[in-house]
Amino acid sequence: MTKLNRRQFAAAGASLAVAAPAKAAPALTVRQVLDRIRGQIGTEWFERGVDRIIAGDPDTVVTGIATTMMGTFDAMKAAAAAKCNLVITHEPTFWSHQDTVTQLQDDPLYKVKLAYMKAHNLVSFHFHDHWHAKRPVDGIHQGMADRMGWSRTLENPYDRHINLPPTTLGGLAREFQKKLDNRTLRVIGDPDLAWHIAQSCILDEFDLTMVNRMDVDHGLTVPMNLLFGSPKEWPCPVIPLAVNVVLYPPPTGHRCFMLGRAIRKAVFLPCRDLSSWPMIMRRSAISQRIGPTRTVRWWQAISTPPKVTSEPN
Repeated sequence: MTKLNRRQFAAAGASLAVAAPAKAAPALTVRQVLDRIRGQIGTEWFERGVDRIIAGDPDTVVTGIATTMMGTFDAMKAAAAAKCNLVITHEPTFWSHQDTVTQLQDDPLYKVKLAYMKAHNLVSFHFHDHWHAKRPVDGIHQGMADRMGWSRTLENPYDRHINLPPTTLGGLAREFQKKLDNRTLRVIGDPDLAWHIAQSCILDEFDLTMVNRMDVDHGLTVPMNLLFGSPKEWPCPVIPLAVNVVLYPPPTGHRCFMLGRAIRKAVFLPCRDLSSWPMIMRRSAISQRIGPTRTVRWWQAISTPPKVTSEPN
């Protein structure tokens, strides 16, 4: 048996790597790729729902696979540039959840997008229902938890609740932006207002507890709907605050009054810039619901910061 030193062994290994190139994998069609997905998804495949080929030929030979959350025109262009002709998209290709195109036959954008996909031999597969039905964990939920580093905080593999460490809304938004590489991220409302109110009330001897998750009910939504209707966004900062009315002992009426005054003081402290509120609070929308006279009084009340004194207001 011939003994080799390290240098001779490395040289022999290098020559073997060159002399024995990897065997090329057989080409797969779109149909064959989807059959593999059906067999590995971890749940029984069902024909109802939206998961299907939206555009393209299932017998197309796959040159590359691109996955995307949304099958936008930009996503199709990026797939073509990367020489990936199978695009697996979680959301629709043609803008409606069912991905029906009957009503789009004369739509100019639909025609341009479809023509581009045909010219580049692209096949779009809508992969929504079964990815959510994936077992043991919803694929979207698991993917988000993995990307954000939250996998260990899942309360239940089948649950969508995640116990996060204490943070602010602004801190959570920055974490999303960093880990998801978001160029733009929109936060609705005032991320610092809740903490400001809590800190101010603590100085007034109210020990408020901050929570990561709060389920709100008609106690909040009904008054807001009476004021603003049902817009996509409420036109002012909203801070849900729960007061104990269940467990003994409940707070007295005077205690609730003092808490209300402490919150009012916190909101109108000089460090809070509320100059933009009268522009944000849609006066006409409120007037339609509570009447012109009451609107003027209400508007004057919120637009004029009160004088905070030691006497009850």
